Amino acid sequence: MGKFDGRVVLITGGARGQGRSHALAFAREGADVAFCDIAAQLDSVPYPMSRSADLDETTKLVEELDRRCVGVTADVRDGAQVRAFVERAVTELGRVDFLLANAGIFSSPAMEVGGNGITVNAVCPTGVDTTMIQNPAAYALFLPDTENPTREDAAPAFQSLNAIPVPWIEPIDISNAMVFLCSDEARYITGETLAVAAGATAANAG
Repeated sequence: MGKFDGRVVLITGGARGQGRSHALAFAREGADVAFCDIAAQLDSVPYPMSRSADLDETTKLVEELDRRCVGVTADVRDGAQVRAFVERAVTELGRVDFLLANAGIFSSPAMEVGGNGITVNAVCPTGVDTTMIQNPAAYALFLPDTENPTREDAAPAFQSLNAIPVPWIEPIDISNAMVFLCSDEARYITGETLAVAAGATAANAG
C-alpha cells in the first residue's frame, strides 16, 4: 500500500529534472500521474530545455511502475493550454488530488482555500542538480573571470551558498518534501514555506 493509492497528482514541468523526479516519487507511492511540459526551446532560456522525447520518457517510466500517466505538451504561460491539460487529466484519470506547480505559478492562497480542506505550501530549494543549474551560462554567472568554467570549477562557488558542505542537492530531495507535504502526515500544514536548501537560508540570512 502506498501513501497515494487511488489518487492523482498533476505536475507542471514534468518532462525531466525535478518534475520527472516528482512524477516517479508519487507513482511509487501509488498515485496516477498527469504532467505537462512545454517540450520546446525558448530563445530566452540559455540552456537546453526539454523535448518531446523527454516527455515520452517520463510517461514510460511512470507506466513501468504500473501507474496510469497522461503526458501533455503545454505552455503554462497560456491559460487555455493549462485548462485543456487539466480537463484532459480529469477526463482520463477521473480526478486531481494534488497539484505540484514545478513550472509556472498557480495562485491559490492558503487562506482562500483552507475552508475546503485544501492545503497550499511552497518548497524552496537551494541549487538542484539538474540542467537548470548545470549549464555553461550558470557556471559563468558564478565564475565570470574563468574562461569556459566547468561543473567541477563551479562546484565550490555553489557550495559557498550552503551551510551543509554540498554544492547542490538532488531532485529526489525535493520530491521527498513534496510527498510529505501531500501526505496525511502533513494534513494540517498549510500556508508554509519549506526550505530544502542545505542550510542556504541560514547561511545567507542577514
